[in-house]
This record gives sequence, C-alpha cells and structure tokens, in this order.
Amino acid sequence: MRKQAANEARLQGLRRGRPVTPSSLILAGKNGAELADKGASAMTDCALDWVSDMFGSSVKKSIVRTQAFSWNKQPWTLGALSSGNPGALEARKALAEPVNGVLWFAGEAVNQTYWATVGGAWQDGERAADAVIAHLK
Repeated sequence: MRKQAANEARLQGLRRGRPVTPSSLILAGKNGAELADKGASAMTDCALDWVSDMFGSSVKKSIVRTQAFSWNKQPWTLGALSSGNPGALEARKALAEPVNGVLWFAGEAVNQTYWATVGGAWQDGERAADAVIAHLK
C-alpha cells in the first residue's frame, strides 16, 4: 500500500511538470545477461515498459533521456555487483581499512551507506584517495 501511494505521489509530480530524480533499473542474473545480449535498444524498451507498468503509459512522454549500459561486457567487472547481507556492515568497515599502509580498497562494495551504487563507488574512491594522500604527507 505504501509503495502504491509513493508511486502515485511521484506520478502527481510528473503531471505538474516537476523534475524527477534520475533513477536506475538494474536487472541482474541470467535474465539481465540475456537482455544485455540483445543490446541497448532492448534494455531501454524493457525499462520503459517497467516504468509504464508502474506509473501508467502516459509517463513515457515525460522521459527525456535514457541510457543503457551492460556491466557484463566490461572486462574489469564482468557483471559484478555487491549486495549487503544483514550484519555485513562490520565486514565493509574492515575492508575499508588500509593493509599495512600500502594497500587501500575502495568502491561501492566498501561504502558503508551507498553500497551497490555508482554514488557509493565515487564517494568511497574519494575516501580512499584522501586516506592515501594523508598517509603520504
């Protein structure tokens, strides 16, 4: 019920011409890999269909820009994504600690608040870079 009310509030904002925060739709696993193999157009169509199912078909007119990206095709990630199990915060804190003052881990998997997000990766990269700089001074 809460989800439906939140979706209706967002839709009301769209009807009033208010901007909506950019969002991501992540489809993982076998289905995500199969969709990514079909290309950017298929991924975009899937996302637009999902948005239409959630908010009604009229919402498509409000979407000004889309971008599809397949992490499966990137040689450094091969589709990797972190997910935080209950109680995993201590493990993230431990992973964020430098190893013997010569190795720092950074990224969305280490971020304690925004794990599994690009924002978390960026934020944690800055944290690790600041720590390295402070160590070198």
